[in-house]
This record gives sequence, structure tokens and C-alpha cells, in this order.
Amino acid sequence: MTDEELTKYSGYHLLYELKMFWWLTGALSYMEGYLHDAVLEAWVVHLRNLILFFCHPKADSDDVIAKDFLDKPDRWSQTESTTLKAARIRANKELSHITEKRKYAGEKDKDWDVAGLFREIGDIAKKFVPQASETKLHSDVRQLLAVSPGTMVVVGGVSHSTATVSRPLVFSVDSIFDKDNRRNK
Repeated sequence: MTDEELTKYSGYHLLYELKMFWWLTGALSYMEGYLHDAVLEAWVVHLRNLILFFCHPKADSDDVIAKDFLDKPDRWSQTESTTLKAARIRANKELSHITEKRKYAGEKDKDWDVAGLFREIGDIAKKFVPQASETKLHSDVRQLLAVSPGTMVVVGGVSHSTATVSRPLVFSVDSIFDKDNRRNK
């Protein structure tokens, strides 16, 4: 992809992945029952996409990864942590297969560490931005990732996939880490 194509791509597709991951993280605490489960599954999909984007080489020639946005790709050496690897493997099993690896209610490792995984992806993303080329990474991605704790975030409005409009969700970045306000099963 050319620099212009990468800028356009990141301003739409990468920004979408990041916004959905953020929005879903904030929305989880407001959901219950099957709606919570559906939102959590969507969150896991975007988590897996971001892990692959930041931490893995291209699996196919048409994959887009973090290294594509650097002028010196060899300088990006983000490896997948043990927690991210376990989350990716679990996501692959639980979302894509009916498998014996699925967890039962009450199992000690059934809950997803939403706050911890959100924080880890956020740290990687914030490490990525200053290394990304000014001519390849869209400024909207930089702006989103410049949000600091305590800042109110508004995510939502016009849908990327339809002509529908949804209500925006406003939440504090700090609220994501409020363990008393989290249900992540």
C-alpha cells in the first residue's frame, strides 16, 4: 500500500478497531444478561484483531499490521505477552469453534480481565503512535490514542456499516479500570 492508502486505511479501519475496542470496554459495565455476553464477544473480536495487528507478522499478503505504518519496520519489535497470547488463543477457540476448551460458569479463569487487557493494548498502541510515520498513520488515530486518564471519551454516533445512527456513549477512561463496576464473564 502507498502512504496515502495507509493513511486512508488507518483513518477508517484501524480507527474503527480502536474505537470499537474502547467503546465496548466502556459499554460492558452497562450491560446485563445476553446483551452483556454479546458485547463481550464483540470486545473479544476487536481484542484479537488488535493483538494480531500489533504483535504478529502478516499471515497473508493482504493483512495490514503495525509494521506497515513505520518508515523503519525493523524497529517495531512488539512481542505478544503471555497474557495477550492466552487471550488470543482463548478468543480463537471460544469464538470460532464449539470446543472442549470453553469455560464453565464458576471456573476461576472464566472471567476476561477486560481492564488489564484494555490497559495492555492501550500501552502497546501508545508505544506504536510515536514510531508510526506521519505520512502513513492518520491523525485521527493519533488523536484518539492521545487521550489521557480522567478524560471523558465520546464514542458512537453514526455507524460505520449502515446508515443508522446510535446514541454516543460517554465515559471516563478511568471508569474502565473500576473493578467494582465490571462484569466480564
